[in-house]
Amino acid sequence: MRAVSSSLLIALIPILIVGAHLPLAAADAPTAPEAAQAAAGTPAPPQVAPAAATQATPLLTYAVRPSDTLRITTVGEQMYTGLFRANADGSVQFRDHMVGQVSLGGLTLEQAQSRLTERLARFLRSPAVTVELARFSILVAGAVRSPGQYEMDNGSLVMEAITRAGFGSTPAPEPAVAQASAAGESQPVMFVAAPGTSLKDLEHVYLRRLGGEVKTLDLRSYIEKGDVSQNIPLMAGDTVAVGYLGAPPDRAYRVSGAVKAPGKFWLQRQGEGRAQDALQAAGGPTEDADVQHCTVLHADGSQSELDLSQLDRNPALGSIAAGDELIVPRFPVTIQVLGAVNKPGRYRVPENTTCLDAATLAGGFTADAILRDTCIVRGQPPTRVAANLELTLNGKDMKQNLVLKDGDVLFIPRRNPPGGGSSWSSVASTLSVLRWLIP
Repeated sequence: MRAVSSSLLIALIPILIVGAHLPLAAADAPTAPEAAQAAAGTPAPPQVAPAAATQATPLLTYAVRPSDTLRITTVGEQMYTGLFRANADGSVQFRDHMVGQVSLGGLTLEQAQSRLTERLARFLRSPAVTVELARFSILVAGAVRSPGQYEMDNGSLVMEAITRAGFGSTPAPEPAVAQASAAGESQPVMFVAAPGTSLKDLEHVYLRRLGGEVKTLDLRSYIEKGDVSQNIPLMAGDTVAVGYLGAPPDRAYRVSGAVKAPGKFWLQRQGEGRAQDALQAAGGPTEDADVQHCTVLHADGSQSELDLSQLDRNPALGSIAAGDELIVPRFPVTIQVLGAVNKPGRYRVPENTTCLDAATLAGGFTADAILRDTCIVRGQPPTRVAANLELTLNGKDMKQNLVLKDGDVLFIPRRNPPGGGSSWSSVASTLSVLRWLIP
């Protein structure tokens, strides 16, 4: 039976490599730290009118995007109910291995609901499924303390995003806090101009929608006069630029490649900016970004290489001038990791990535992994290369931890479930591959 299983697996590999559209793995993008509210000497922003606060994102035609958080409810089924974050290809992953990963990228919420209902109907009787958009990602750039990508709740307003990016409350001076505490008073929110920001910057807030529409907002009028019409709800994919998008065109530069929000940006001041700020303005690198081999194309046609992996130790590393383009490449090797790992899928990895490196990237082995039967499927026509990772982990044969090549498929079979027989092991291993061929 093991021979039959191996033959069947090898027969499936051409279909697997050509036809399967497996997700690119991506770690959750970290949200920037909550910054304090801003601007000393001016009143706190007014309370938002309930009507403005409850405006919802138009969702009838909204298409699911990577990093969206969906609220999926399946009546009576806790395993298929909760918040699910979309992967880099818009798919969501269930803990149940039989249902596994379901591709929802590009679907409207209604279509996503229909697809999930269809998938769950294979295992449940008449499932009742609803899908809602719970959280989504936006980009905040410009005259804020921490430009970058932020995850916002559906219904959040523009001022909330700006506050989180660095224009928000800061503690009152300690004597004032002590006096307020002694008098039994609550501390008022105070506004101070954060570095690089001012109330005047808030007069020119540019909101760019995913479809290209641009709105110009005056958030200073919201703060000082209570004009809630200026503090509108955010939508997924929005770019909020504070203060400087009205700058002269000669301050523009671009960031492209493996960043979360590639596009055109503006230097806040004349002269050069830091590569670190340019990377942040574009939302930061993606999980598969090769930040060690970045390139800056200069306006005069020359180019320079830049290793942005050193930014933590040297924040001033590299500069960006008007007319430049910062290109962040992706890792050069694409592999697939299938079978008994916690996050099977397709991954971009650096050169010289080993089997154990890839398994770690895929979330590690599951408890039922048969490490001695691990193999690599390589080339066209596909050939099977044995990689006994049990020997490697036991320290007996480190050569079994092979270096993966572009296009390789690393497969880790599963052992029999408790009480199961060898025939079940063969079927289970085959099904673990087949389920990736089902959209």
